[in-house]
Amino acid sequence: MHALSKLFEALHLTRRVKHAGGHYRRRRQTSRRSSFLSCETLESKQLLAADLAQAFATIELDTTDPVTVAIEGKFQEDTVSGTVVKFETNAPVSDSDIYIELDANTPLTNANFLSYVNNGAYDNTIFHRSVNDFVLQGGGFTAPTADANQPSSDPIAIPTTGTVQNEPGNQNTRGTIAMAKLGGQPDSATSQFFFNVSDNSFLDSDNGGYTQFGQVLGSGMTTVDLLNDTVTYNAVDYYANTALAELPLYNVSADNIVKAQDFETITNADVVTESDLMTYVVSSSDSAKLTASFDGNGDLVLTPNASASGSVTVTVTATSKLDNSTASDTFSVQLGGPVAPVLTAIEEAGNTVLNKDADGKLYAGDQPLYMSGSTQLTETYFAAYTPVAVEDFGDGDKRFVLKHSTGSLLTFSMSATWTRTGNLPWIETNDPTAFNTAELEYGVDFDDDGNTGLIFTPIETAGSTALRRDQSGRL
Repeated sequence: MHALSKLFEALHLTRRVKHAGGHYRRRRQTSRRSSFLSCETLESKQLLAADLAQAFATIELDTTDPVTVAIEGKFQEDTVSGTVVKFETNAPVSDSDIYIELDANTPLTNANFLSYVNNGAYDNTIFHRSVNDFVLQGGGFTAPTADANQPSSDPIAIPTTGTVQNEPGNQNTRGTIAMAKLGGQPDSATSQFFFNVSDNSFLDSDNGGYTQFGQVLGSGMTTVDLLNDTVTYNAVDYYANTALAELPLYNVSADNIVKAQDFETITNADVVTESDLMTYVVSSSDSAKLTASFDGNGDLVLTPNASASGSVTVTVTATSKLDNSTASDTFSVQLGGPVAPVLTAIEEAGNTVLNKDADGKLYAGDQPLYMSGSTQLTETYFAAYTPVAVEDFGDGDKRFVLKHSTGSLLTFSMSATWTRTGNLPWIETNDPTAFNTAELEYGVDFDDDGNTGLIFTPIETAGSTALRRDQSGRL
């Protein structure tokens, strides 16, 4: 148990005095540090924006069971490309989380840092050092769970896993995070890190250069500044720990007993996904037919109401946790099964109509034409070819005809499900007999000469009108 009188002597007498105006931050306009701070609006990685990464597809539902649609990958932060770690803190503000994007230039440091994050070593740890307008340091000690007049009330060093090689090169500017290390030992970093509260360019070369390995995203520096502004105490003697000479504490009570809740704490540290950087809202254009909500995993849940039919639109809006920018996407949900597409005729001769839908997909009547498997043919599927005819001649003889830009005809044999099974012989324009036979067979004027499959032989050409006969002997 700690002697409270010693606490008063060691802590209370070294308490930092507030500046006029009720704040602790020192910004001298003539100082070099102040001149750096005047450029804060140019901090990197701050031009953030929520954006749609992948649009939702139209959904067809023929069930009344809820359907889950994954939200991951649908929205993104435009400028965030690296691994992001979230620190949840006990800072006394509504938005107390700090998001950090790791820098790809420091792979060894990143791996070391993430090993502590992933094994929970940073959960319920304290910021044990705060130097106003300089750094806020953590990653070294667990948060006490008892008040200072109770057993087990000391901050305990977290277990470390060895040192990591120094990776200097990135600048220690305001809003970045770097590894702490021992003086004169460039490769001595383990678990402790610090936030640069100001531009600390001398750290780029001091002690071999301090490894800056990440950037605070969005408004996270507001939380860091608040934590850095908290009153600090010299707790070296009280806790018998030389690392606690500048310990930030919240509102130490009049009895000078440090309570567990007085420590600045990282309550949880986690790697987060792109979707974790957003909050989401969803709306249905007709909630009587379809309700839209989110499940415990953050995925979209669509629940059709019984006997509902028709089309409902659903709008999902993502709001960035980093800068409150938004992005939305609206998609259709068709209830009661798929809706027949609206078809337009390309060719109507014979007993089978060649149709296309609004997307250019091709149909024999109302049956889709397939190249293979589930790949549906479209009017632009083959470059330099135009769909011109489709016909079911019976007895399993189904064909699809395309016209090349040279005028020649390519014919596919088709299966019972109108899927291509092979190619029939080409019909060339320099073979008029075969070409015109095809015109008669399909009932289509393939060469656009105004005649469908007729070959004329002159009988008499005197005067203004010629007498001719076709290949069937008709005059």
